[in-house]
Amino acid sequence: MKCSSCAAPIERGQHICKYCGSANDIDLSGTHYFTAHIPEQKRLCPCCHENMETLNLRSSEQPFFIERCRKCMGLFFDPGELDALINTKVETVYSIDPTTLASLANTFSSEQIVYRKCPVCSKIMNRVNFGKSSGVIIDECQLHGVYLDPGELLRILQWTRAGGMLRSESNAAYEADREMRNAMQKQRGQERLTLDQRQMEEDWVRGSDTTLGKIGAFLVRWIT
Repeated sequence: MKCSSCAAPIERGQHICKYCGSANDIDLSGTHYFTAHIPEQKRLCPCCHENMETLNLRSSEQPFFIERCRKCMGLFFDPGELDALINTKVETVYSIDPTTLASLANTFSSEQIVYRKCPVCSKIMNRVNFGKSSGVIIDECQLHGVYLDPGELLRILQWTRAGGMLRSESNAAYEADREMRNAMQKQRGQERLTLDQRQMEEDWVRGSDTTLGKIGAFLVRWIT
């Protein structure tokens, strides 16, 4: 991101320019800077190590730029761009098609594990299962975006249309609810255990007092 006043670079997460002191407005639309701006530096394809070309996916006034390798046709998306593209290509899904999802899972063949470098920072990217259950393993840099091999975008769109994301969100909600229930049961168990321990201590104290009283009365009778 650049300062709107002096065009100086602004550090990530900041809105005050350290060069001129101007305050820059926050992008409330959630659009990444490079979604609407061509990168100033070329980005190297993680597979071919060649400069990637910048494509504009929209013909309207508001551009939507992504990077593509001319040689292998791999795609690179800045943060949020892949989700935004999916939202424009896939209508709202209200049902889950388990048959299609099972068919897609069988179609997605296992691939050789290869760790690739981010086209922006050259650091090794993480291998992530898109949507946690899609079977499409994408390469992700937490700071700069995701890289898709040829064909992976089509697989992701097919999985999303079949209700894959809806199922993944339902499973996540179920797991969160189960963890909350387990935590509540555990807390109740601890509270009950504490009460039982307290009751045992009180019973022991009462029993001890009774026993001491009996011993004292016996000693008094024995002495007299």
